[in-house]
Amino acid sequence: MKKKSGREVRITLRLTRAEFDEIQKNKLEYENFLGKKLKTSQYLRQIIFNSGKFDFAREQNFRELTFQIKKIGVNINQVVRDYNSGFFSRDQISSLENKLSEIYELLDKSKELKK
Repeated sequence: MKKKSGREVRITLRLTRAEFDEIQKNKLEYENFLGKKLKTSQYLRQIIFNSGKFDFAREQNFRELTFQIKKIGVNINQVVRDYNSGFFSRDQISSLENKLSEIYELLDKSKELKK
């Protein structure tokens, strides 16, 4: 007697041959990693429920980080423009060094966001 899974809703999905082959290829890699065979439906449930969730807070943090890096880039461009014009002061050098430090800090934060 076959054991019931409790799953009562069925979803049908149409794919191109290339899409199906890509899923099968990825499923095979995943099976090799796990060391066991999976049905395609089992594999797709793993993908959907384990990695298919969108983290809105993380996305917002990433957008804010991108915005901050762009602002710093604008400031650096202004300093370089002044340098090339011959109007370059010690304060601007110090400002540039500070902005570069900020970039490194933001890059470190971005590495944390990837985790």
